[in-house]
Amino acid sequence: MAEGSDRGNRDTTGALPDGREIITGDMFGGRFARLRDVWLDPGPVFDEVEVGRFAGREWLLRRIDRFIDRHDRGYVVVQGPAGIGKTMLAAHLAETRGWPCHFTRRAKGRIAQTALRNLAAQLIAGYRLSDRFAPGGVLPEAAGEPGWFEQVVRAAASIAHDHGHKLVILVDGLDEAETFDGDLPLGLPVRPPRGAIFVVTCRSGSPLLGLRLPWERTTINLTDPKNLADMRLFLDETVETDPLIRDALGNADGDAFVSGLMDRCGGVWVLLRYILDEVRLGLRDPGALDRIPTDLASYYQKALGPRPAAPDDSARLRLLATLAAATEPLPLRVLGAMADIDSLSVVERLCGEVLRPFLTATAGADGLSRYGIYHVSLREFLHGGAGRDNWQAEMLASRCQAAHGRIVELYLSAFGGLAAGLPVLAGDPAAGGMHDGYPLRNLAHHLERQKRFADLHTLLVAESGSVNVWWAAHDRAGTISDYLSDLARAARAAVRQTDTALAAGQTTTGLGRELRYAVMAGAVRSLANSIPAELVEALVRHGMWSARRAVAHSRNLLHDIDRVDILTRVAALTSEDERAEVLREALGLGRRTHDPGHPPTGFSPSPARSRPEITVSGRLRRSVTSYPKPSDRR
Repeated sequence: MAEGSDRGNRDTTGALPDGREIITGDMFGGRFARLRDVWLDPGPVFDEVEVGRFAGREWLLRRIDRFIDRHDRGYVVVQGPAGIGKTMLAAHLAETRGWPCHFTRRAKGRIAQTALRNLAAQLIAGYRLSDRFAPGGVLPEAAGEPGWFEQVVRAAASIAHDHGHKLVILVDGLDEAETFDGDLPLGLPVRPPRGAIFVVTCRSGSPLLGLRLPWERTTINLTDPKNLADMRLFLDETVETDPLIRDALGNADGDAFVSGLMDRCGGVWVLLRYILDEVRLGLRDPGALDRIPTDLASYYQKALGPRPAAPDDSARLRLLATLAAATEPLPLRVLGAMADIDSLSVVERLCGEVLRPFLTATAGADGLSRYGIYHVSLREFLHGGAGRDNWQAEMLASRCQAAHGRIVELYLSAFGGLAAGLPVLAGDPAAGGMHDGYPLRNLAHHLERQKRFADLHTLLVAESGSVNVWWAAHDRAGTISDYLSDLARAARAAVRQTDTALAAGQTTTGLGRELRYAVMAGAVRSLANSIPAELVEALVRHGMWSARRAVAHSRNLLHDIDRVDILTRVAALTSEDERAEVLREALGLGRRTHDPGHPPTGFSPSPARSRPEITVSGRLRRSVTSYPKPSDRR
């Protein structure tokens, strides 16, 4: 396996053989362009962990390489406590070796379907499997299923073998990922196909009961001499090469600074990062390291706890809770609205100075910086999961619950109120796109975190006339897949309600809701297939639909020939640049339609590895896998 590749100098035009170009995104052009929609760019993760500062870990890299050399399949599991640098290691491997990768740091990254589609997109583009698995660069509906994913892995591993190497897939943060009984997190294969090796990271003690041999676990311990030696190597290089640290030290003894940090951090890399950033920003005296607590929870409490005498302290605490509750990095104005802070300058100062060591800052396409919590341990602490006592944990959890509530009310009020039936959103479905579409992606999540399941149900069934309001907003935004995810989220809540009630011998309305959500999901899929291509063409021609919306609509159709019909009609109404992409997608679908050797739309994984999106539970538990289908017009 080639190592040390440069992200900016990868061949994106020819054969593999090791897929090093995948993570740059350059592969997602031409006939692979549509796969970009499901690809999760790891670049922001590289920036957040400052992967260019990676140092040491040679002993661990050798163990990983030894397993890859000696086995034809299996898992390498790298585990350790929070803050020991697992994500930094994963980012280094992903960047320098170009392995297909997935990081669960973002909320969506923890969802199994999202993870499998992300990895599949990289494999299909890198190993040129689109004709078989994604004609026109569009993934089929089954793409989020473990069985389908295994087949993509098997095909990619076969090509890798033909090129004389092994397929290595990297997944970081399995302890934060969606889990399923009897399976590995994210639905990863319990026994990979021959030629495929997974390198995964997780916290120590994470249950990975589904693993089958061969596999190897390597634990990074805080006090392990190798971990401490890596930290000292990193610190020596930092003191020597980092101009901000050198300026902060002045004439002070650099060796004493390094020794002091080693003593305070005790092998916890995230604590070391926080302290170094404080020194860089002038927030901490490098000569007063003995005042720093030596465990993360105590450090968080001292650095971020209440300061009643400080100005704007109430705003600071609300902003912290909001950052913990938010599912993705956000611009300052959005954070201010969520935290109920009127002054943008206050939010800017807090994120840019006081809280900056604890945050990531990434630039969006609009040029605005977006801020989010850097490390999961802080998010857990702020949600009350790592408080030093029950009182502190309850206080922290209550602040975050209040933040979830403020976010919910911000958007429900903007949409006209849930009790009134969301009249603003009903009158203008485009209103759902406020704050770059954050409420469409995340409102159901915040309702779930507050356990407001009745309100979640009301949101999903609200109607204006005969139109479902929440569906119409998603349809307008072209995010029907997120709408279906909301239905699945509500269905899971109904499953829990049904099972709990039945176990206690009680009656429940949960089963009725499960059935309703299943019918709604089926109706969405059926509706997509009930709109004639002629009508779609007319909607675009008269400006009622954008061409982009029509293309997105075509991808929800059951039959390839119907999708081709819409795409060829819409192509004539697009710009020259867009037309080439639309026609390329139509051509790929057309070729598959006439080739019996390629799996058709709706291709299903093997039953043993299938996981339905919505299930009916209790005494009537069964998979809901059949939905009303329109007549086959072929």
